[in-house]
Amino acid sequence: YIVDSKTVLCTSGTNALLEQARLRNIPAYLFTPSWSFDTAEELIKSIHSSNVPNTIWSSPPRGVSVIAPQYNIVSGAFISAIISDIGIFPFLLFKDEILKTNEIK
Repeated sequence: YIVDSKTVLCTSGTNALLEQARLRNIPAYLFTPSWSFDTAEELIKSIHSSNVPNTIWSSPPRGVSVIAPQYNIVSGAFISAIISDIGIFPFLLFKDEILKTNEIK
């Protein structure tokens, strides 16, 4: 999901991949449908910080907190452009294009 004009919620491991691409000057493109734009920050934060110890230990040792996020919160600065059903746009312009498209409908 695209959370705002600065942040994207991607599957776990994406942040490390995008950081490496940026260090090597390799452009990174995000493929996503326009409906994936979502500003429900509380939902995004709860998904990102989901604590699911039972998938690792049925009974974690006392004092051990297991956090197994399914998603990374990624900076839009790592993304060169977004390729979507409404076109190809620089990351910073995608939100504006979605809003324009929704006004037309």
